[in-house]
Amino acid sequence: MRICYFGMARPSYPRHRVIARGLRQLGVDVVECFVSHRLSGYQLRAALWAEYARLDGKFDALLAAEFNHAALPQAWYLARKHKLPLVYDFLISLYDSIASDRMQSPPLSPRSLIMWGLDWLATRLPARVLVDTSAHRDFYAQAFRAHPAKFVVVPLGFEDDIFTFAPPRLPDGSFRVLFYSTFIPSHGADVIARAAALVTRADPAVHFTLIGTGQTLEETKALVNALQARNVNFKPRVDSTELQALISGSDVTLGVFGTNQKANRAIPNKLYQGLAVGRAAITADTVPAREFFSPGEHLLMCQPGSPEALAESISLLKKDSQLRARLAEQGHRHVVENYSPVPIARRVLGALEAV
Repeated sequence: MRICYFGMARPSYPRHRVIARGLRQLGVDVVECFVSHRLSGYQLRAALWAEYARLDGKFDALLAAEFNHAALPQAWYLARKHKLPLVYDFLISLYDSIASDRMQSPPLSPRSLIMWGLDWLATRLPARVLVDTSAHRDFYAQAFRAHPAKFVVVPLGFEDDIFTFAPPRLPDGSFRVLFYSTFIPSHGADVIARAAALVTRADPAVHFTLIGTGQTLEETKALVNALQARNVNFKPRVDSTELQALISGSDVTLGVFGTNQKANRAIPNKLYQGLAVGRAAITADTVPAREFFSPGEHLLMCQPGSPEALAESISLLKKDSQLRARLAEQGHRHVVENYSPVPIARRVLGALEAV
């Protein structure tokens, strides 16, 4: 099979790299027709026309990469012209992001309604739509009046050439907890800040590192200061290579702990990545988390939105090194077997072959 991977590509985002790597390992000829994600309007359309015209040969399918609502009509036109099935990696709903999670626009405002229309179109133009969880599939099918059978669940997975196993770090008297994020509300950074205050007040050997930038970062910093939480260090966003080293230097990684609707439908990249490196992980107990992981076997889950529950889980992993080692080992094996590029690509290949 020969496919054209189409659209704007964000170099720092792992989704399309995981899928392309896995498809190639399965013997699929993946030809990338990517342009900068910073383009828009006429510049975007012109760049995509030029890039597609440059490619040689015929394709069996056209796969539109994540975050490409704007390029989807062009992908649909090319697919129709060349008689190719079109599959879109929907991944993120524009409407859900601005009206529900980030709350940047009222649900019935003109901007939100335009985003809803783009989402609706993104569920209509492709023959199949990829989503990362069953909860997202059900939500999108209902919200945009689409048939559930059109959606294919493809978990995020991880880049196995970057996030590789690292032995547990040598004891040095400290216990290091790592959280990295784009600081959107669903990630629940405020819950982590409050948990850090509880934990470090009782045990000064615990250190927290919070990495990234985003909407709630300044609020989180202010909360840490107000609570006088000790041993909480903030770092700006880092690249994947540095992130691998930071995960290796931690004892526990954290997932997401928000309580809004988005938090109850999504699983973050960071869970797969931390487990791939071989670190015990904690995340909120949600339906999507249980879809892909078993609590107490692959990681710990705690009540969403509860700093006390998160603090208790962190303290438990610090005290019980055997539990921490067992979760790290079993979680690592689980993600390698099920969420590395090849297993992820098999799901994508199934969607491509079905159309």
